[in-house]
Amino acid sequence: TQGHHFHTDLAVYKEFDDRGIPTSILGHREVEPQIRSTIPVIPFFRSIAYPKRDGQDCGNLRANFDTYNQMVYEDLMTYEFPPFESEDLILVPTARDIHLSGLYKWYEQLKDPKPRICIRLMFPPEFRSEPSERELAVELSTRQLREWRTLPSDKLIFASESDELSEIYEKLCEKTPITLPLIVRYPLSKRDHVINQNLQSPKHFVVLGEARKEKGAHLIPDAFRKLFLMYSDIKLTVQTSCLYDIDDDFIENLQQLSPQVEFQTEALHEESYDKCLRSADVVLLPYDPTFYAKRTSLIFLEAAGAGIPILTTAGTWMQSEMQRLGLDGTFIERFDSQSISEAVVKMMNDWPGTLSNSVRMQDALRKNHNPTNFVDSILDICDTRLLQKTVSA
Repeated sequence: TQGHHFHTDLAVYKEFDDRGIPTSILGHREVEPQIRSTIPVIPFFRSIAYPKRDGQDCGNLRANFDTYNQMVYEDLMTYEFPPFESEDLILVPTARDIHLSGLYKWYEQLKDPKPRICIRLMFPPEFRSEPSERELAVELSTRQLREWRTLPSDKLIFASESDELSEIYEKLCEKTPITLPLIVRYPLSKRDHVINQNLQSPKHFVVLGEARKEKGAHLIPDAFRKLFLMYSDIKLTVQTSCLYDIDDDFIENLQQLSPQVEFQTEALHEESYDKCLRSADVVLLPYDPTFYAKRTSLIFLEAAGAGIPILTTAGTWMQSEMQRLGLDGTFIERFDSQSISEAVVKMMNDWPGTLSNSVRMQDALRKNHNPTNFVDSILDICDTRLLQKTVSA
């Protein structure tokens, strides 16, 4: 029950179940017992979502692409599915290039009537690839996505998490993905978390998630070295279970800054994660706009949806989402430690405006991004395409 994938899958399952739609879930074959006791997932796949993070990298991008796609195909061929009907739907909520070719190879050999299938694209093609392999990543993704494009329009739903990501995939496969609302388990209800309105400035800054350079983790020590000299009463909490591409001395460098630095170095279960989030006056998301101009952030939605002020980088999807909602705010102007320090100071000096903005933002985000809207959107698409097919026939 640690991490976003479990909670998004659980939210979607409950949404389908509440509507009386029978749902089966195929998961990794080593799925944790605690997850199986919460959601009826069938232990099945050998392939994982993030080989490098999970220590099962094959050595290079093409090797991973071939190996894991073959695993997906072989595993699906061994499963005895009940006979499909044309109105059935296969939902692939975390589609990655190391899965999609194997999935297509299996889907293509299915006998009619084939079910509909929704491919939800979450990441750009070069996600988690080395700089030297990014062109190859785009080439491989383009090849397999154009295979999928050959399916009838009433069978395939190409979807993505953001308009910006949809633009990328439209250029690659000449088919425009539909942007769906994000699936968010908001850890706190609006009434559960109220920032102290009498607080003159924020005291507790929180960083959540994997420590990665694209998330600006390596910039935090220098940024807060300056801030602790300026403000003796602030506190910094960093929660991360993975130093993905960050030097091992990252934790030591931060701990040397101040006794007001706290580390939580394990993956958090739901209650612990909610408690950590509830303690925050500000959630820091100093993400690199080079990568996050088109990628979304569930941490952003969870925190902002709970009314917690967010400090993120200009040029990211998070800033774009705020602007789409007609909201302004303080942003980190450049992706460097100095800009993080300057943005924190600016936010502290305009704290009343920041609080007012966060209250308006939580309502707008909760209204747009939630499991109900996600499932509504998929079912509406399915009904519309079935109708179009019937009329054209």
